[in-house]
Amino acid sequence: MKVYVSLEDGLELVGRTSLREEMADDYVVDLDIPGTGAALRLTYAVHSVPWLTPQLTLGTERAVVLSLGQTPDFLPGWQRVDPDAI
Repeated sequence: MKVYVSLEDGLELVGRTSLREEMADDYVVDLDIPGTGAALRLTYAVHSVPWLTPQLTLGTERAVVLSLGQTPDFLPGWQRVDPDAI
């Protein structure tokens, strides 16, 4: 599944994750904070994202959409996309 960050002028592809497209609308990660007995909950939004197909028609795909400043580092199988390869 692709990972985008939501910017003022649209979405920017930043990477990929091993999450499947059948995911619910939210993916939640609970991180234990050592020595505190507390946990940090990270919630990632999964949306249908439009894209232009090679046939120049509008398609959709499920993708993680990050808010500005949100880290993708805790998504399973996270890999950054090389911006020069896009």
